Amino acid sequence: MSLPVLIFLAAGSVMAGAHPDPLDPASLAVLGTNVDSLLTVAGAAYNRGDWQEAASLYLDALQYDVGDAGAIYNLACCYGLMGRDTLAATCLQQSVDAGFGDMGWASGDPDFEPVRSSPYFAAVFDSIAARLAERESEAGIVSFVTTGVMVPCRIHAPAGMDRQSPVDLVIGLHGYGGNADDFARLWGRFRDPDFVFVVPEAPYALPGGGQGFSWSTGSATDPLAAPASWQLSSALVRSTIEQMRSRFDVRRVFLLGFSQGCSLAYTAGLANGDLVDGMICFAGFLDASTLPAGALDRPDRPRVFIAHGTRDRVVDPESSEAARDTLSALGFDVTFRSFDGGHQVPESLLIEAQEWMKD
Repeated sequence: MSLPVLIFLAAGSVMAGAHPDPLDPASLAVLGTNVDSLLTVAGAAYNRGDWQEAASLYLDALQYDVGDAGAIYNLACCYGLMGRDTLAATCLQQSVDAGFGDMGWASGDPDFEPVRSSPYFAAVFDSIAARLAERESEAGIVSFVTTGVMVPCRIHAPAGMDRQSPVDLVIGLHGYGGNADDFARLWGRFRDPDFVFVVPEAPYALPGGGQGFSWSTGSATDPLAAPASWQLSSALVRSTIEQMRSRFDVRRVFLLGFSQGCSLAYTAGLANGDLVDGMICFAGFLDASTLPAGALDRPDRPRVFIAHGTRDRVVDPESSEAARDTLSALGFDVTFRSFDGGHQVPESLLIEAQEWMKD
């Protein structure tokens, strides 16, 4: 399962050439290469099962950022799905060298199932895991302390908005390995948005110095950290809402989450029904164990919009179906949409969710 990223289904182009002439102005065209678009198109190819095309596009993108650990890991996934054990192992090793360090994720990744029984891949995988464990041991045991931190947020507001007039607030929650800057780009996908869009950044960097952030953290030596960090992230969402209410005349509040951020939207939305009017949940799962006692029985029940791709290889589509069934059975107002696609936020359903907010 490739590292979850936000897919916009946009396209870009690449100009490649060996040893360009530095005095030729045309050589500067490489500076205009949209690497994000290349990664987006690569992710789209992965989602539709064209793994060789996805691998080619990831390699194109890596020409411009050879140290992108996430892209190298996703390239390893493509080779794994194609059954190319040597290439998958080599790229997995390179991703770790570039900073990827979540071998727990890799050990359960179904994309490596076609090659996991390969003696070569297994040996490389075990070697990587042992090296990371040794590095972890040399660094000392991990524990956590709770303290206040400043969390960056990206804020979009409608042009010419009157701050004295009531306005809806949408809190965007990015996925595992994402960041506020990327997720805030959803603003350009909405249709004439008339709300304030606020995207806080998750507080925990990925293990091993990898790129991106997570809404939870933990370690083998501090098993209480993972659930505690998740609850702190839920509290962070509430704090974000409260602080935005001090800046804007907020009428209604919606949480918009993708992947891991979707799961946080469930947790924070159901735990804070006094502040949250609705949850828009793309490609995530509802974990009832993360909810405070009585959260599902509160009289203030947010409306719920759930969407999930039928070909999602990162989060099982049945996770959203289970959330729909659980919440519907408890009397929540649930709108459910499935679509032909992978782990992504299709623009058509983003617009539908925008219209749903207006109801």
